[in-house]
Amino acid sequence: GEGGEGGKARKNRSFEMVVLDHGLYREIDSELRLAYCNLWEAMILQDKAKLQAVSDSMGVGSYAPLFPIIFTSRSIQSDRPLGERISREERRRVTEELGLKGDNGVDLRQALVFVESLPRDLLFIIRTQNLVRALCSDLGYPARHR
Repeated sequence: GEGGEGGKARKNRSFEMVVLDHGLYREIDSELRLAYCNLWEAMILQDKAKLQAVSDSMGVGSYAPLFPIIFTSRSIQSDRPLGERISREERRRVTEELGLKGDNGVDLRQALVFVESLPRDLLFIIRTQNLVRALCSDLGYPARHR
């Protein structure tokens, strides 16, 4: 828990901080950086219209529903807290909404079209985030603590 008795922090509380240096760095231009911030704002606030507008501005509007799944593991309409995995029902709904094949998601051609349509720097950010997520998982950190 976050606090001791009566909600007050314990005095002798110890913790461990782990800093991961993934070694991947890239200068992101201001336009993409702002779009990425707006993308996160739309996902956190679950603002479907803003998510669509930001995705359109990056040239990948038809794939807007995938961003919350990629970055937060939940759909834009999810009632689940951040850090919890997408439900089977949400997966089915997004799959239908995007016209994707199969219960397990995207067919290979559609996945390649999506990846090829992403701005290169955004693809770099996604890859780096997934690398850090995998490292945290390997170190035993639960998703909600990353």
